[in-house]
Amino acid sequence: MNTKAIVVVMLMVSSCVFATDGTWTYHAWNSNTYNWSDTSKWQNGIISDGAGATATIYGEIGEYQGESHAPKINTGNRTIGHIVFDDIYHESTGKWTLTSSGLDVLTLSAPNSTPAIRTNWSGVISATIAGTHGFIKTGGYILELRGNNIYTGITDVSQGEFWVTADNGLGALGEGNHTIIRSGATLYIGAHSSEPLIISGNGVRNWGAMTIGGDTYSTGDITVSDNTKITAFSETPGTIAGNIFISSPDMLTVYTDRNNYGGGNYGYHKINITGPIIGTGGLLINGLGVVNISGDLSGFSGNITFKDGTLNITNLPVGQACPGTLFVTGGKMTVSDTLTIADNGTLQIELGGQICSGTAAAIDVNTADLGGTLNVTLLSGYSPQDNDIFDLLDWDTLTSGRFTTINLPTLSEGLRWDTSFLYTAGQIRVVSGEKYADGDGSPENPFKIASKTHLLNLAGDISDYDKCFILTDDIDMGGQIFSTAIIASDTDSSSLWFQGAAFTGTFNGNGHKITNFTITGGSNDYIGLFGSVENGLVTNLDVENCSVSGDSHVGVLAGSGGKFVNCHTSGTVNGIENAGGLAGQALYKISRCWSNGSVNGSGSGSGIGGLIGINFTNITGCYSNCSVSTVSSIRVGGLVGYNKESGVLDQCYATGSASGDYYVGGFVGYTSAGSIFFCYSTGAVSGNSSVGGLAGRNYNCTIDHCFWDVNTSGTTTSDGGSGKITTEMKMLSTFEGWDFTNESDNGNNNFWRMCSDGRDYPRLIWQFAAGDLACPEGVNMYDFSTFAEHWVAGDCNANNNYCGGADMDYSGDVYFADLAMLTENWLKPLVDVTAPGNAVKGQPNDNDWPTGETPAMAIDNNDHTKFLHFKGETQSTGIRVTPANPGTIVTGLTFTTANDYPDRDPVAFEIYGSNSGIDGPFTLIASGQIVDFNQATAWPRFTKNSTPITFANVTAYNHYQILITAVRNPAGANSMQVAEIELLSSR
Repeated sequence: MNTKAIVVVMLMVSSCVFATDGTWTYHAWNSNTYNWSDTSKWQNGIISDGAGATATIYGEIGEYQGESHAPKINTGNRTIGHIVFDDIYHESTGKWTLTSSGLDVLTLSAPNSTPAIRTNWSGVISATIAGTHGFIKTGGYILELRGNNIYTGITDVSQGEFWVTADNGLGALGEGNHTIIRSGATLYIGAHSSEPLIISGNGVRNWGAMTIGGDTYSTGDITVSDNTKITAFSETPGTIAGNIFISSPDMLTVYTDRNNYGGGNYGYHKINITGPIIGTGGLLINGLGVVNISGDLSGFSGNITFKDGTLNITNLPVGQACPGTLFVTGGKMTVSDTLTIADNGTLQIELGGQICSGTAAAIDVNTADLGGTLNVTLLSGYSPQDNDIFDLLDWDTLTSGRFTTINLPTLSEGLRWDTSFLYTAGQIRVVSGEKYADGDGSPENPFKIASKTHLLNLAGDISDYDKCFILTDDIDMGGQIFSTAIIASDTDSSSLWFQGAAFTGTFNGNGHKITNFTITGGSNDYIGLFGSVENGLVTNLDVENCSVSGDSHVGVLAGSGGKFVNCHTSGTVNGIENAGGLAGQALYKISRCWSNGSVNGSGSGSGIGGLIGINFTNITGCYSNCSVSTVSSIRVGGLVGYNKESGVLDQCYATGSASGDYYVGGFVGYTSAGSIFFCYSTGAVSGNSSVGGLAGRNYNCTIDHCFWDVNTSGTTTSDGGSGKITTEMKMLSTFEGWDFTNESDNGNNNFWRMCSDGRDYPRLIWQFAAGDLACPEGVNMYDFSTFAEHWVAGDCNANNNYCGGADMDYSGDVYFADLAMLTENWLKPLVDVTAPGNAVKGQPNDNDWPTGETPAMAIDNNDHTKFLHFKGETQSTGIRVTPANPGTIVTGLTFTTANDYPDRDPVAFEIYGSNSGIDGPFTLIASGQIVDFNQATAWPRFTKNSTPITFANVTAYNHYQILITAVRNPAGANSMQVAEIELLSSR
């Protein structure tokens, strides 16, 4: 006999018998323990056994039976290949439990595949699992491991929930023994585990790839694969102590929430991360609970986004650390990319302990995108002192956004917080002295702003944005450069809409001005002195000599605005979308406002206007002298670029030029519905298509009693309005139906004033001296009579021109304050504000004049000397002068003829003002004719004009430029000459 063959056959038979599939079918309605080897419990008495065999646990547990009725199966010392947990009815909350006793182990082994455990119903293995190839977990139900397992190899969790509730439940440690949690599966850590993990996906029911809590620990390394989440599930925090590796572009979300088990609201879930976080990916802190991070972040250079809840960062390595919290108590956090505090997040920083003022920042970031709440607290017993500087944030490039709420601790008496450096230097400072000059912020006692510091204190404290303010002095910003709006800035340039805290209070300029600041906004939106004024009020304010630039919603006064009354701006504006000299966007009523300077469309956007970029409201009694220039922008207008359906333009005018691509108008570029009444424009217009003297494109808008100057605009066409030549535009009869002074047929609101034909275009009544309410010029009995008609009137507003101009302080009534203003100017004559010795330059300053007939001779108070400028017969020439008393408001001119050659006499002029310097830039104030010098008979020599030359101007300038734009007979002259020029002012 061949004994070798017999041995082989016996081994083969033995192998076949040892790998037997079986199905447990016993129905258990209790929590008894049964033996695996009991054949009566298996279908057809066949016990599952052997390497590679599949054991299906399919017996019924019992309807609606809970954990206390979960039966157990003692496996003994056994080897099996695959396990399937199932239940016949799927109606119980109990689970089958596989147990072992003593030194018995349940070995998983499948010679031709990886062992697998499938949960078609939830199952528990409390037996000690052995094996050398790990296993795969599939199925949508729970698999819970309660044993002190010793198996080696990879644990691959592909589906469902995987609970580990015993220490070392994930088997042996060492290389190749890690656990993979794939998308669609969730690992629940309910014990102490040292297993390395690779996690991905949002897990079961969006719990994330891993949940932890209840005083448990995970000390193995965790590698994030793709975007995934770790969720805390207990008020007692679980701890992650191993390295966390996050590579770009992967994102790890750490999520905590409120404990609402059973429908109640208890405490908040918490999690501790004590191990290092390493890599270049993203970390998102979300939920309502608490995340405590004390691990080393020096190896992490990705984005950290703090969206909600509480984030405490403690025990970081101490470099030159200033203490503090995020919660930073012993070091600083360094993030090489962007730190984001979302709108519903809270950043908490504690000052005290090791904190030192003037050293390294609590949080050092490349850039910061701020929002939400900043809570600053003090360590118990710590008291900041005067001049302390706390570096909270340090960024390499400019920050974006603003905290919506800032909570600061109370300081000792006489000290206060200065937050004006928070968004520029990342600092808060302790200073002594008052935040504002005086006041309590109420309407009756507004905060008084008397300095640049006071203004920046307002800018830095959003809690004051709903208060009342008044300027008590002019404020020179000294050329300071900002990157966002100074007050109420936008916090998210990626959003079309304003994000941040808008100014909702009142700001009374009190006749003062804010000057000399620059905003280089780049891609930021809502740029201006104010970013957004939402249902707030700004009145009686001049903002001059400023340069602002940005992406969308850009204006000198405001990016988007509220109610503006009697405000003036001058400077340059550069924007891509919705840019205007006063404001980029108008949402609330605007009246008696004007703008000078230039507005430039720097891209291919829409809505570029001399006063307003895009308008949604009523604009009454306003004008603009701004030049509006673009290359490829559309909807470009001298006053408004884009007038929307709700926009009403009433009693307004524009004199500046407008150029663009298409939809270009001297007054409005594009108007969709809305209405325009009693308005005119005179500026030159140019564009590629849809170009109009008054309106470029009118889409169903009512335009009535409106005109444009066909000569100065350079066009005879317009999509609305009536074109008139310059002579007609300076005749009262042209403007039939308009409400002028000295007439009552068209109402008594007295919006306009034109005292005689041929001198100037109509001007708004408020452009003249306070109290000068009627013709002729000067404050006299005619004006007193008009004022008396409105005495003690109430309900004065923009619609009735503030009671025909009698409500001079815009208080809403006509009373003693207005009478005092009229009395101040009563019978006050116009006087010359120039004098010999004033600084004078020729324009052009080319020395093209004879010796002894220099520009200074024009203001030497001597009719028998003169200023003669060669080439003045063919081009505009004149003088620039700085009166001895700066800040004069010039409202009139006189000219005196020289000794000979009447052909050289000036017959037309332009006057400009500047507060920058004698070399400008200059703003056009008025232009017109010197009618006396242009008669058929030459005006006598050495004689002043007798027909007054007056014009509307309410702006005080330090420097003036007077140009002679035409002489009496250019063909017979070789120059321009004038004996004297007087600049007249009553104030």
